[in-house]
Amino acid sequence: MCFRVGLRYLLGRTRRNLLLSKIQYVSPSRWFSERYDITFLNKLPWGVFLSTVERSIGLKETESSTWHEPEVYTWINLEQGDVAFDIGAHHGWYTLLFSRKVGNMGHVLAIEPNPKNLWFIQKNIQLNQLLNVKVLPHALSNKSGHSKLFIGVHSGGHTIMPLSGRKKEAIFTSRAITVPTRTLDNLLQEFDEVKLIKIDVEGAELNILKSCKQLRKAKRFIVEVHRREYLSSLRALFEKKGFEVRQLEKKRIIVTRYPLD
Repeated sequence: MCFRVGLRYLLGRTRRNLLLSKIQYVSPSRWFSERYDITFLNKLPWGVFLSTVERSIGLKETESSTWHEPEVYTWINLEQGDVAFDIGAHHGWYTLLFSRKVGNMGHVLAIEPNPKNLWFIQKNIQLNQLLNVKVLPHALSNKSGHSKLFIGVHSGGHTIMPLSGRKKEAIFTSRAITVPTRTLDNLLQEFDEVKLIKIDVEGAELNILKSCKQLRKAKRFIVEVHRREYLSSLRALFEKKGFEVRQLEKKRIIVTRYPLD
């Protein structure tokens, strides 16, 4: 009873009931368990709620607006009415942030192929009553169709392009599922301009970007580069298209920006 009352105080009655209807009940003593099958509820600093299974983002860590990848946060240049893509949306952390920044007149595409992660994204959209987010259950690739999605050990580690050898055994399980694929061009053709595209696809980033013919429709990209050997190729790709490329403090993350006229 105290647990339900506490959730009502935190979320309000409607959101509490929605949350409890979507997840299996977890007793208060287990709410912050380190087991990955336990759901964590996070109140984010810009007034939205995030439900996730990641033990690395508990309530105490959400008190600062830059608690999650702070070097990326300052490059999110979204305003009311903008369009943004969250490619490799995981449980929707960036999706929620983008949604709040672009407002009711804006539009957010969240692309995530893993069914379990999709469940969390949909739940977080409902929990926050978001109307400006469209979720696509696809993996992005260099062609539309279907591909194997290799299931990672961690919930954010799934990919269509796994590593080989010992690293593969350490990062991925033996499971793979078939998922639909789309191209970045296919998404971009629906919009005249996209303000921001965030890409975190566990090693498939070069495969996605080098096949895209409409990169210049996007004003800014934030790309997490999971394979360091891709850095030089991505830099050359974007600079050839007239972008300015910056590498952030984390060497595996780069930010590319469309030059201002």
